[in-house]
Amino acid sequence: TPSQLISCHLYRKMSDPVMLADYIVVLIKNNTINDIEAKAYCVEQLMDFLEDNTELFVNGLYDAINSKLTNYMCVYVCERET
Repeated sequence: TPSQLISCHLYRKMSDPVMLADYIVVLIKNNTINDIEAKAYCVEQLMDFLEDNTELFVNGLYDAINSKLTNYMCVYVCERET
């Protein structure tokens, strides 16, 4: 799968994948701009680590975040209505 491919690539590229994961979290948390600009910024910042897989990784990451946020909001609204 793409995520496994990227994980293997990250492991080979970085001596400390946990440090890269922490860096990705900081990139996302510090982005107060819209999703399009935030994605572009993340791609730019992660290109050295992920190379050709960067856009695939960033798009998948934002899709996962938006999916979880949508699910959370649905549960929250449904709970408030009952």
